[in-house]
Order: sequence, then C-alpha cells, then structure tokens
Amino acid sequence: MNKKTVVSIAALLAASLATTVSASASRMDENSEKRMERFTQADLNKDGSVSYSEMMARVQEKFNMFDQNSDGFLELTELPKIMPMPDHKKKRMEKRKGKMKKRMEKYGKEMPEGMSKDMQKRMKEHRGERGKPTRMKFVAKHDRDGDERVSLDEFAVKAIQRFKAHDINGDGSISREEAEQAKMHKMKKHHKKKRDKAGR
Repeated sequence: MNKKTVVSIAALLAASLATTVSASASRMDENSEKRMERFTQADLNKDGSVSYSEMMARVQEKFNMFDQNSDGFLELTELPKIMPMPDHKKKRMEKRKGKMKKRMEKYGKEMPEGMSKDMQKRMKEHRGERGKPTRMKFVAKHDRDGDERVSLDEFAVKAIQRFKAHDINGDGSISREEAEQAKMHKMKKHHKKKRDKAGR
C-alpha cells in the first residue's frame, strides 16, 4: 500500500469520524434543549430551580387528568382505552418500528415457501404493538399494594426517585446545573453498564 493510498484512507476515516461526532453532538444539544424546556415548565415560580412542592404539583396535575371521579385513586375503568404515550417513548417506538421493518423485509425474502403472507402480516402487527402503553400495564406498573388501583403516592414514586437523583446537594430543590449534572452522571452509568455487559 503506497503512501498516497494510506493518506486517502486516513482522510476518509477522519471525515467519517467527524460526521459521527457532529451527529452525536447535535443529538446531545437537542436532548439538552428538551430537558431545559421540561425544567422551565416544572419551575412554576420561575426562580431558576424546581422545588419538591413544584415537582409534586406537576405530578398532581398529571394524576388529576386521569382521576375522573376525583376520589384520589386511578382505577382501570376510568383510564382511557388508548393511553397517551410520552414523547420520548414515541421516538423510541418509531425507531424500533424502523429497525423491525428492515428486519422483516430481510426476513420476508428468506422465509420458507410455506409461510403465508397472512402469517407475516400478523407477525408484523404483533411486534408493532409491543411496547405500547395500555391501561393494564399502567395499573400493573404503579399499583404497589395490589389493590388494583393507583393512589397519588403510588403514582408519584418514580417522580420522587428522579427528584432525589437530581437533587445532588440534597437541599430540596433542583437547579439547572444539577439537572445537567444528573443527566451526565446517568449517561456515564449507562455507558459503563453497556461496556461491562460487552466485556462478559
């Protein structure tokens, strides 16, 4: 391999790496903007930090959207038949559907002759439904005492856990800096977990 070829390959690799880094940075900027948008919405008194009471006010607001009879509990019958999906889950679902579509297109070409198109269609529909929120999943996820209904305390568990994880200095409120630091810490833990899993 001559010097000119080596230089060309190096240039191509550098360009590819730069594109990947640029795309990654763009995604990080977009995610950061959305986090700050959610932070601003949660900061009800606009003092630059989110207190525990402000966080709980947002939780109560979401809870009230489902609590149709205002009895302080969410039961299966009062939940909507089609549960709303958060934006981050919608994106995850779309990404998953895209990957599944590619796999199924490839798999469809390699399928045995005996596998009918009807069977392929049913498989696609079944896989497309996976991950969608349902009333049953919602109650099963939040009902901690097994009474088949969800109280405000049960509904708030995840939000309280996230609040504690973001309140780095433990003063009962989350600043913008703490919100960013907590996210970076979570990303580092996620990448470490993936590296550890790959190293097994």
